[in-house]
Amino acid sequence: MTGAQSVLGLTINTGGVLTLSGGSTIHNGRHGREFVLWWGTVNGTGIFRSQGITSLSFSNFTAPVEIVSGTTTANGTLGGSLTILSGATLNTTNQTITVNGDLNVNAGGIVTKTSNSFNAGGANIVNNGTITGGSFNFLGTGIQNFSGSGSLQPR
Repeated sequence: MTGAQSVLGLTINTGGVLTLSGGSTIHNGRHGREFVLWWGTVNGTGIFRSQGITSLSFSNFTAPVEIVSGTTTANGTLGGSLTILSGATLNTTNQTITVNGDLNVNAGGIVTKTSNSFNAGGANIVNNGTITGGSFNFLGTGIQNFSGSGSLQPR
């Protein structure tokens, strides 16, 4: 996909590839629509944006992800960066999520989990929002920089 695109519900099956080339793709979580990745691939330099009430399952997902608004429930391993904007919530209830790219939680952004783990593997972790519940693990292979004025409240 090139340029700004908007989708309502999207499934990528085994062997399928979605390459985001510049611009952004916005997944609108309306009317029970969700993004489903069944062993397909999402890659490229374009940003995958999620808004509304959405559900994302990361596997073979290396494009950068931005949670714009609403609540996104996610699990799996994200190879790219993850940004949670002000007013947006990432919910990992009963799931483990690993972010191998940079993590940025903006002021007013929330990461919440009631169990399991949030694994941060990127070089830069910036928390100006709120991260609560579960365990928060630093899993980078090199030096990891943790900064920001937000709160980190693991259980």
